[in-house]
Amino acid sequence: MQRDQPDVSEILRTVKEFVDDITEQLGGQERYHAMCASYLLAVAGRELALGPTLDANERSAAGAFPDDVAELSARLRSGELDAQWDAAFALVLDHVIHKVRISKPEHLHPLHQAV
Repeated sequence: MQRDQPDVSEILRTVKEFVDDITEQLGGQERYHAMCASYLLAVAGRELALGPTLDANERSAAGAFPDDVAELSARLRSGELDAQWDAAFALVLDHVIHKVRISKPEHLHPLHQAV
């Protein structure tokens, strides 16, 4: 069954546009709060749009590596994954790129901005 319109991404976009419109009229702490709200709405929109695909790509790339970041970190620190260093490095780099793509994509090199 089809969902009613607007969908969640459209709602987020509309609220973000509203917050962006009123931000210029605000000052001090209210302006800061509006800017934070706008940023978080954008993050939520990107998470909805990109998150499932990025998560699936990351899971398929992980292969034999642990899914848990703490466990992966411990195994890297212990030297257990030294023989797989290049693959582990690529996995961690992709994980960081995934996080930045959601949180602040404009900070990525253009090579890493596209999904």
